[in-house]
Amino acid sequence: FDLLVTDYDMPEMNGYQLAKTTKKESPQTRVLIMTGLDRSKVAAELKSGLADGWLFKPFGFNSVLKFLEDNNQIKNNRVIRPLKN
Repeated sequence: FDLLVTDYDMPEMNGYQLAKTTKKESPQTRVLIMTGLDRSKVAAELKSGLADGWLFKPFGFNSVLKFLEDNNQIKNNRVIRPLKN
């Protein structure tokens, strides 16, 4: 996949653990983690740099668009896919 969007707080495994597993299998996949937790609760995960982005709830759709634009997933309000090698 080009992009994984996940919540942090989930049963079985958290979003960071999912990101870690995803990056191991597919390093080029971009990962965006959303959470309602305070930044201090995920400080170690934030510092690791494993996730390509974090959104802290509440957030607006413009925050999602900004992430997509910054990670070459959207251009001129249209979703694009990077070229595969």
